[in-house]
Amino acid sequence: MITATDIVSGPVRGPGIGMAFPGATRQWDAGRFRLGQIGVVAIPLIATLLRIASPPTSAAAYVVVAIWALTGRRQAVVSLFLCWLFNMASHAFCGPPLMAAILRYVVILCAALSVFARGSTARSTTKARSLIWTTLSILVVIIIHCFLVSPMLDISLLKAVVFSVAFMTALCGWAWMSPAERHVTAQTVFGGLVLVICCSLPMAFMSAGYMRRGNLFCGVLSHSQEFGMVAGVVATFLACQCLTQRPLSWWRGVVLLIALAEVFHSKARIGMLAFVVGMVAAFAYQIASNAMTSSRLNPRIVAGRIVAAVVLFGILLVPFGDQIGKFAADFINKGNAKGGEDLSLIEAGMASRGGLIAIMSDNIGKHPVDGIGFGIASDPSLFGAVVRDGIFGLPIMATVEKGVMPLMVIEELGIPIAVLVFLWMGALGICATRGGMVPVAVFASAMASNIAEATFFSPGGGRGF
Repeated sequence: MITATDIVSGPVRGPGIGMAFPGATRQWDAGRFRLGQIGVVAIPLIATLLRIASPPTSAAAYVVVAIWALTGRRQAVVSLFLCWLFNMASHAFCGPPLMAAILRYVVILCAALSVFARGSTARSTTKARSLIWTTLSILVVIIIHCFLVSPMLDISLLKAVVFSVAFMTALCGWAWMSPAERHVTAQTVFGGLVLVICCSLPMAFMSAGYMRRGNLFCGVLSHSQEFGMVAGVVATFLACQCLTQRPLSWWRGVVLLIALAEVFHSKARIGMLAFVVGMVAAFAYQIASNAMTSSRLNPRIVAGRIVAAVVLFGILLVPFGDQIGKFAADFINKGNAKGGEDLSLIEAGMASRGGLIAIMSDNIGKHPVDGIGFGIASDPSLFGAVVRDGIFGLPIMATVEKGVMPLMVIEELGIPIAVLVFLWMGALGICATRGGMVPVAVFASAMASNIAEATFFSPGGGRGF
């Protein structure tokens, strides 16, 4: 899921920035929200309240979002985010959603119709035609591969078509907006993620905020891994803003600390790895940008804030070094170290994902060229329940557990097509550089989270869907 920032657009600037939402972009960019802007987020708030209220009203939430998606490009993109949020909300927090397996497809379809019926606005400043056609070509290749290879064609087509429609809708929706729409959309999605982080804080003191199995913190989401990844990506976004924004908003620093604390509390190692990779990418981009250009159009790191952070960490390290070390070891081992044995991050990762990696590697050895089929379980005996609709018998949900997205791509599509997919992902990363350091960091963070959770190909939430 790469919806926290715009990965294809350049920095939000130029004529027309306030035409669609006068004054909104300046206030939202500074972290200020005014009552007059409530219309921008009124429907998302109403739909979220319907989702939280009860299982019966949760179905109405999906319907409201689907109808709202038809009213504009911005609404369509935000509706995809809301679809993910509603699907991933913890059942202990707000109950299971009613008819979500069907209604999430309705939301995606309405969002797609909204974006492609409108096409590009005359105020759009993004040149993404090459990326759009490249993406479409890759998606067509994946769908054709389903027909040629997949032993479960209906399931492979379900996943390939839904992913293609959702990704093209998000990509074209971002690219075809005006700069002002794009800015408000990004702030709306970011605001929603911040609410997830903040609303999860009190859940740390309630049993409903923890998974029954393993007692791992998951906040308002359904799984600690998903919550940790979200917190890691949000922390990356906020950390980059804290390093670049002038003046510094105090609330961003507070939410950053909360997000990092929740990453640790969830014991989601991939969430912390995503944060580290995102920040490394941010610094690498800044160094390369300084070497190649003297342009000041994109935000740059304030050196004094780095020094202050390093000094503060050093001060804490002296008296609390042992405690920090023990805390880090407990985080890596998820509190399950036996006999005083501490594992490295790689060893801990292999302990939890080694079985899946072994099965996928074996399948790659057996099917190096053709793959096993898109969205197919590595071991048929591990295939989760396939849910079909009651009228036509078509599959609407078939969960699989893969864990490592790069291996998953090679296993399912074969080495030749996997190379094309990886090159395409590299092109997405290059396009992220158009927006400056923050989109680069968030993109890197989101992609890094797929090292242990193959969520990139799972639109609408749910691991493997």
